[in-house]
Amino acid sequence: MEAADVLAERLMSEYQDRLSLKQICDEILVVLRDGGLRSGDPVPRDLATEAEHWLAVVAGRSTRMPA
Repeated sequence: MEAADVLAERLMSEYQDRLSLKQICDEILVVLRDGGLRSGDPVPRDLATEAEHWLAVVAGRSTRMPA
């Protein structure tokens, strides 16, 4: 598991050239809230993968969620 702030930093650096910071944060927060996480909680791999997937979708990159 990785910390929520580490996940957010990693995703922001990956998508900063394609999405606004607000949109990146909004997408990350939706996934984390849906998973019942609060700031500072470790992020399970499945939620991190879901956050990565939805940011890719919003950024216009095609990805498939793992089975």
